[in-house]
Amino acid sequence: MSIIDYGWDENFYSECKEKQEQGMFPARVIADYGQILRVIADSGELLVNRPINKNGDGIQIAVGDWILLQYDDEIRSERICTVLKRKTKFSRAAAGIEVKEQIVASNVDTVFIIQSLNRDFNMKRLERYLIAAWNSGAMPVVVLTKADLCDDVESKKSLAFETAPGVEVHAISCVTGEGIEEIRKYFGRGKTVALLGSSGVGKSTFVNLLAGGEVLKTQDIREDDSRGRHTTTHRELVLLPGGGVVMDTPGMRTLLPWKQMREWR
Repeated sequence: MSIIDYGWDENFYSECKEKQEQGMFPARVIADYGQILRVIADSGELLVNRPINKNGDGIQIAVGDWILLQYDDEIRSERICTVLKRKTKFSRAAAGIEVKEQIVASNVDTVFIIQSLNRDFNMKRLERYLIAAWNSGAMPVVVLTKADLCDDVESKKSLAFETAPGVEVHAISCVTGEGIEEIRKYFGRGKTVALLGSSGVGKSTFVNLLAGGEVLKTQDIREDDSRGRHTTTHRELVLLPGGGVVMDTPGMRTLLPWKQMREWR
């Protein structure tokens, strides 16, 4: 395993070449546990503390970020020195009284906007996700899950095409395997795909299928309303055996893209 598998490239290397000569080394944030971050470096996985931000004006660190670490003799552990420039950034207005930007994912090549073909098929929500995806700089792709539970897949695909002109739309089933091979073309060594969608649309099940095993917990949806609970509680990058990394994110039923929020203020 090399950090190249996780998306390290010449652009990142050029940005930090001098700092690497000073003893710093690169790593990518692959999981966020609050004050603790799990990162991957050429030496393997490490747990590092999130830098203390006393004034609330420090830089955010998100899953997908490339950072520079350095061993600190005082704390006898690695510490985060800086965050490298993001090539893409998916952000939204964070919930709360004070309006702040929340970075959901960074350095993503493709955003899979996930909707299920049973109870979560909502074009208004799809439009909001599309705006946020385009604003991020990543390429959006619409993925309609649970095709095995839908009797009118083609008509719903057509509606999604109309809502997202110029965007690829795929219908898949993690049960029958329908459409899965078509999805694999977006992955490859060093490529990052983020999954965005509401709870219960099958994001974790989809990741497990791509990974060839249960790497993320899944949960049955409620039979009375076909809605799911939040299985994923944190953002995490998963390295796929066929190449590429995929990021699952906690389900979000409401989404206000940060760029639009700033324009409205």
